[in-house]
Amino acid sequence: MHPASDADRHPPVVARLIRALALPVVLGWVALTLLVTFAVPSLERVSREQAVPMSPRDAPSVAAMIRMGQAFGESDSDSTAMVVLESDRPLDDEARDYYARLVTEFRADPEHIQHVQDLWVADSDVIVVPKTHARISTDFIGEIFTRGIYGVMPFQGISLNFAKMSTL
Repeated sequence: MHPASDADRHPPVVARLIRALALPVVLGWVALTLLVTFAVPSLERVSREQAVPMSPRDAPSVAAMIRMGQAFGESDSDSTAMVVLESDRPLDDEARDYYARLVTEFRADPEHIQHVQDLWVADSDVIVVPKTHARISTDFIGEIFTRGIYGVMPFQGISLNFAKMSTL
């Protein structure tokens, strides 16, 4: 049997530190948790107190929306929301009934909703707008970065040999 060395009798420094500081570390985390819970205001309170509009009121589009709402007696708000129903199959009577219930519920809440514009667009009503040159370029660049150059323009059978360039 080998005599015990100092390393066998005393654990490494890191192990001793972990053991010695275990209680202070746990108490520190508990204190931090309590501090964050009681001293820092909740996200809901901060967002309510420091709410800003999604769109600046002086933006031309928002100003036009407000003027239009006032002129037609619809709304004077700078907020707007849109509900879009989407499906893999054509929207049927069940979807139309759901949409009608939503519109009815929205109109029944004038405290929160000033105006509801009821538009049901069928597939045959959709107007297709051709892409601009900038949008075509953006799509092409996006394809290159998502699928790679060979996914967009598959080059097959092209090879370049630079080994014989020294003979030029």
